[in-house]
Amino acid sequence: MRNLGRRVILPRRSASVLVAAWEAESRAALQEEPGGDTRAGIGYEGDPEQRGQSQRLRELEHRTRSLLRQRQEALHQLHVLLQKEKVDALQQLHEALEQEHEQRQQREQLCMEKTAALGALKEQLMQMESKGPGRVDQADPQGKEDSLPSKPLKRVAHRSRAL
Repeated sequence: MRNLGRRVILPRRSASVLVAAWEAESRAALQEEPGGDTRAGIGYEGDPEQRGQSQRLRELEHRTRSLLRQRQEALHQLHVLLQKEKVDALQQLHEALEQEHEQRQQREQLCMEKTAALGALKEQLMQMESKGPGRVDQADPQGKEDSLPSKPLKRVAHRSRAL
């Protein structure tokens, strides 16, 4: 007596008879039968309907495995694509940071040059002021009060005096 997904109605029997029947059926399901499918515990004894169901089950398992392999391959390809995009994004970020660093260094260098030039102008201005406004500068024999050589120096000197 086999139960292949069908409901089997047994007459009321004692528990020992039911246990014996269950054990016999379990043993038979575990043993390999010629032409049977022991993986799923399905054995058929020449019944075409059972053979058809077993064949459909194997086909379904095969399609399921094939679909899972396809999905796994697609996920692998997506993973590879995401890794490439991640590497590209990190490389672009690295290049942008390098460019920003170079620009910052250029700005700092320019600022240092401006500071040095301003310091030199202030020093020159201090030297000129230390000579006094009434004194005649040796470089300026006409006795002009403003003896700075160029207009930018004159502007810096004027701004420095205002401070």
